[in-house]
Amino acid sequence: MEQALIAGLRLSAARRADGEYLDELRRGDRDPFTAELFARSVCEGATVVDAGAYLGFHTLLAARRVGADGTVFAFEPDPEWFDTMRRNVRDNGLEDRVTALPLSPAEAGLDEALGGRPVDLIRLA
Repeated sequence: MEQALIAGLRLSAARRADGEYLDELRRGDRDPFTAELFARSVCEGATVVDAGAYLGFHTLLAARRVGADGTVFAFEPDPEWFDTMRRNVRDNGLEDRVTALPLSPAEAGLDEALGGRPVDLIRLA
């Protein structure tokens, strides 16, 4: 399993192609402007939806910013990526503010999954 420290976050990847994604993030070759803009758009106490969370990089960026009073709903239907994303959330100590869902937002019934909370920011992958 490949691991990387990116923007102060510990990320793991199980698949070889996922390791290449981590390398691109580490080098700053993978959407650096989008990641920075996304992170800066998240306010403390916000509710954020990461639809297509993949390995959880954007989930982690958001979780760090929402603080203890905020919530990040991370949707990832791929079982292996879901497990990796949950491990990355746990390894960064952010389980208290991330609700990980092993399905697509459509499968989850987004309104039900959010419990009627207003959404402050949505990232669609």
